[in-house]
Amino acid sequence: MMSSADDQGQEKQVDEPENRLVAWISLMVFSAIAIGAHISWDAYDIDSADKYVTACTCISMILGFLAVVAHMVANEAFVGKKTESAVAALAMIFWIAGLPVIMNPNNAIAVGKAAVDDTYVFTILNANLYFMAWGAFLSIVYIIGHHAKDYGHDLSKI
Repeated sequence: MMSSADDQGQEKQVDEPENRLVAWISLMVFSAIAIGAHISWDAYDIDSADKYVTACTCISMILGFLAVVAHMVANEAFVGKKTESAVAALAMIFWIAGLPVIMNPNNAIAVGKAAVDDTYVFTILNANLYFMAWGAFLSIVYIIGHHAKDYGHDLSKI
């Protein structure tokens, strides 16, 4: 964060674009690792939930890659503009829709369940996918949060 003085001499925090660039890179890397973890784990038959998770993580990685390229090539036209907000919102929608599918124990994608003494025990089946999915989700939450702050929403009062 950089600080700048406003009209009344008070310090005001200004978000640096580099912070969001790191978050976009994180989204891209977390998504890429999640894809690799998902498609390399062949302990199950591929069904529609698996295809959906693969699509969500691939689209997330592509959106992250496009945002990173836009940060480097078209910085003035992309960073902090409605285009970046739209790409972030789209990535957020995919993670909001994809994370429950990944974490559903009935799908046995990242989390599964087993019967032990008349109870169910939940376990992480694919740790890389589990943690990378959460990492990608938190990266996009960070990006959306900074966009909300840029557009004047005070997130500290939520």
